[in-house]
Amino acid sequence: MWYYKKAARKAVLLMGLSDAGKTLIYTQLLHHKFVRTHTSVKENSGEYDCGKVRSVIIYNVYNLYSVLPSW
Repeated sequence: MWYYKKAARKAVLLMGLSDAGKTLIYTQLLHHKFVRTHTSVKENSGEYDCGKVRSVIIYNVYNLYSVLPSW
């Protein structure tokens, strides 16, 4: 008998309205510090370590309205 383990998703997508605090949350999670942010002009991504076993990739989408028309 063969057993295939279902692949778990390992990514988090931060998206929302402009000036909602997405970049602030992103930098606090990945860099553990507070920084003054401004409107992002590109997507950011980074790996967040959740402990010994796993890590997730966090994507910070810069503007909700630029993403919606492509869906």
